[in-house]
Amino acid sequence: SNYTMLCWSVRVLLLGLLLLTVTALDSEEQKKENDDDFSATPGRGPPQNVAVTASATSLTVTWDPPDEPPLYYTVTAGSDTQVIYGTSVVINNLQPCTAYIITLISVYQDESLVTYSSATTLDTVPPPPQSCWFDDITSTAMTLYWQDAYINCAITNHNISWSWDVLWSDEAGSDVTTNMGNHIRLRDFSPYTNVTAEVASYTDAGYGPSTSCWNVTSQEKMYKNKNIQDV
Repeated sequence: SNYTMLCWSVRVLLLGLLLLTVTALDSEEQKKENDDDFSATPGRGPPQNVAVTASATSLTVTWDPPDEPPLYYTVTAGSDTQVIYGTSVVINNLQPCTAYIITLISVYQDESLVTYSSATTLDTVPPPPQSCWFDDITSTAMTLYWQDAYINCAITNHNISWSWDVLWSDEAGSDVTTNMGNHIRLRDFSPYTNVTAEVASYTDAGYGPSTSCWNVTSQEKMYKNKNIQDV
């Protein structure tokens, strides 16, 4: 009986050792597979220490080579892909105020190793508004409207300047203000006054070019011997 129990104990011990050996071999094989996923050859790797400098319409990308330099690199941002034999590239013709994912690949004879970076292009001054016009015209006031051009950067303000000259006298003047919306009421003109306005849009990079438009206030009709005005 004691001999039988001893035999069973030895068998259980051997089985446990076998299971531990199999588990260790599986772990080692999995580690080897994970290492192979990164690089099959020691010393190879994707571009290292990637740095990106942004302007409004370009990204300058620099990096360090891995221990074993590749045959060449490919760098992609947006729809632009370039083959590079050095360790820097300038990617042009990008949209301002836009986030880009940058893909960098080390290309070897038999494998390619990739890393990623990201950057956002800077603000740029906006284009001029697409149009401006006057409406709600009376003899002493008119409302100036404008439509901003499309741009990725946020337009946060507008500079509005206007000048006027009364067509039946030598009276003239000018003024300037800012406005965050898309229209402004201009007041206190004389009847039959020519008004010319210019509108420029603003982003964090500054004001862009302006768009101009003009119109004339209504004429008042004076009735003889009556203090009546048609406005």
